[in-house]
Amino acid sequence: MALQFSKTQFGVEFEESYLMVKSLRFNKENLNLEVICMIYPDKACRDAGSDCLEVKRINVSVEDSSVNLFEAAYDYLKSLDEYSEAIDILDENEE
Repeated sequence: MALQFSKTQFGVEFEESYLMVKSLRFNKENLNLEVICMIYPDKACRDAGSDCLEVKRINVSVEDSSVNLFEAAYDYLKSLDEYSEAIDILDENEE
């Protein structure tokens, strides 16, 4: 899964920016989830192995450790103003 959204960086608008969660770090003691995201100009750049535009680290409080942590991360990202208009992009093996 990934998110597609419009992003302006370096004075350039990237209309199909592609954000994917690269990794998660979960602390069971305090239920804190660190989400590491990679943002690319578009999916084609990501698929080609191009450098990303930005790496973001976001901390999320999780109420229940039994939830799917990747889904929780994407749900949290979509709740932020910056990604509220983002479109879900599914891989071929996802439904």
